[in-house]
Amino acid sequence: VLITRGTTLGELVKEYDAGFVAETNFESVAQMMVAAIEQKEQLKEKGGKANLLVTDKFLWENVSKKTIEEYEKLCQKQ
Repeated sequence: VLITRGTTLGELVKEYDAGFVAETNFESVAQMMVAAIEQKEQLKEKGGKANLLVTDKFLWENVSKKTIEEYEKLCQKQ
């Protein structure tokens, strides 16, 4: 994954170490592309972390479970 900062997904990629996060300019994106090429041995590991990120944050089963938990917390406060 190569993404730019300033997005929610960029922060998640950074948090999970699931790819390369660049600034929002051509030079930074180019530097991250070079870094990815130079770090080929880490690409498989980062890919696995990206898969974990998607499973944790975007798999419908997990999203619905977290939503229900938050609703239950709200209901307990009332």
